[in-house]
Amino acid sequence: MNIQKITITIISLLINFVLAVEVKSFKMTTNNTNIQNGDIVSIMAELLTDAAVSTDIPQFPQSSDYSVLSVNKSQSSSTSISMINGKTTSDKTVTTRFLYQIQFNTQKSSINLAPLLVIIENRQVASNGITFQIGEKKEEDSPVSVKFLRERSTIYKGEQARLTVRVMVRSNTNAQLTNDGYVGFLKILQDKLSQNFTLTPLSNSPENKHEVINGVSHQVYDLVFNLVPLDTGKITIPSISIVYIIQERGGGRDPFDGFFGFSSIRQKQAAAISPALTYNISDLPKPMPKNFTGIIGAVKLSGSLSRDSVPAGESITLNITMSGKMSSALMGDIELDKNPDLDIFPPERKISQDTTSTGVNTKKQYSWMIIPKKEGTFKIPGKEIIWFDPNSAAYKTASTGNFTIKASAGNYSQQTQTKRYLTQSEITTFGNDIRYIKTNLSENNANQNEIDKKLLLGLFSSAWILSLFLILIKLKTILFPKNINEEKKSRAFSTAVRELNRILNGKENISPMAAIIKYLSAKTSKETGSMKYDEIEKLLESRSVSANVREKLTKYFRDVEISRYASGNSQNNLAKNGIDLLKSIEKEFK
Repeated sequence: MNIQKITITIISLLINFVLAVEVKSFKMTTNNTNIQNGDIVSIMAELLTDAAVSTDIPQFPQSSDYSVLSVNKSQSSSTSISMINGKTTSDKTVTTRFLYQIQFNTQKSSINLAPLLVIIENRQVASNGITFQIGEKKEEDSPVSVKFLRERSTIYKGEQARLTVRVMVRSNTNAQLTNDGYVGFLKILQDKLSQNFTLTPLSNSPENKHEVINGVSHQVYDLVFNLVPLDTGKITIPSISIVYIIQERGGGRDPFDGFFGFSSIRQKQAAAISPALTYNISDLPKPMPKNFTGIIGAVKLSGSLSRDSVPAGESITLNITMSGKMSSALMGDIELDKNPDLDIFPPERKISQDTTSTGVNTKKQYSWMIIPKKEGTFKIPGKEIIWFDPNSAAYKTASTGNFTIKASAGNYSQQTQTKRYLTQSEITTFGNDIRYIKTNLSENNANQNEIDKKLLLGLFSSAWILSLFLILIKLKTILFPKNINEEKKSRAFSTAVRELNRILNGKENISPMAAIIKYLSAKTSKETGSMKYDEIEKLLESRSVSANVREKLTKYFRDVEISRYASGNSQNNLAKNGIDLLKSIEKEFK
């Protein structure tokens, strides 16, 4: 029995030995070992075997000195046939290649890449290692560089500040800034800034211009952002790599290529490192004024009456305009004080927000319809807004001034003042009806006189019925006012879908994000345009929207932001996806 076991074991070992895959070599190579900090290097690892193998991609050890950007795997086979002394032999070679893109970011003068390890049929096979010599990279040696242009490095919490991201490509070099490299750099920068600021791009694409810097011609790409810090303290954004391409010209293998002018051009990836970006965020000085609501930046107020005198019972319009260099949410709102002698109806609001290269500018226009209830002179106190001026570090006040309305007795008695009166529109409608009453009666024609009396009585009856109907309608609006917010909520979905369809059909040239932000603001009765993505997610979570839909919304917002800089027109797809996303939110929203 023991002999049989030993025999079977020996036979199994012989079979495994005969059928085992032979590893001919496993080598790691690169085209250059003398590099500079920030360079991206291609490394090829080739595994040669006599048969096809299935193995995982070997990984480099994690290190703060370098980053593996990408890795690809491919496999090919070749067979060579030879005849020696009349005997034909064949040799099959299977080549498995692993191609790595590695970027170095270290202060060391040299880096040793450890050997790669693969497992083949429970056997561990190691490659060789590679040593790289790292030279210091000077800014003037790089054809691509990055600068951050700021008005100042110390700003206040809540202050609107501009940041210009400038990417410079030196002319007459073989460097080329790629779309993927530029967009990737901006995405990382925006992700890092969004952790401490609300971030708004002030243009859809960078400004491209030629500029001479230190006597050297450059191609300059400027993209301006509007920043609003969310907290105080020192905030530092570390250096970020921006990848570009360098075209290198090299000779072919044929020695006559150089003589006849033939050469090959190859592209090499390289990277520039942006400087660190630091802000010192200060809190507003104290003590703060009593009525200060947190507005930072200049605010202007103006107001006017459509007329300063009116009969009691008729309407007059008060218009107030508020403008400032800030977003709508940061500007606040205006309300009028109640007056027992005046009926002040809810205002009509018109809000316009314009984003330019100088920042975000907002204008809010209000129109109140005011009806005096009795004869007299009535004062409407002016509205004041206290705002903080970052340039002078002082609190300032904007005011509309006071307004005075003079109301005459009007066409009603003192007794009717306590009763229901007509609005201007009702008076106009009533007047349009009674002006057709004619009293030209003929004494010589008794029949005509009787007809005219009946006509007159009918017209008076119709006028009183119409006025009573209008009074009832007006009483209904006063006693049972419509909930404007509820109306907005009910129309929010259809309005947003309509806007997205107009974008999809090319009838609107706005960002799909704007339509969804309006929808969220109307549904939640909150200004979501100034919220960060995680704040919007928390708001929707409180309204029973699932985590899956919330994550899709955040990803959608980021896709819309990236599409501003990417080539091609992706607005149609974004608008279509936005409609599907709105349906999901509307279905779950409570």
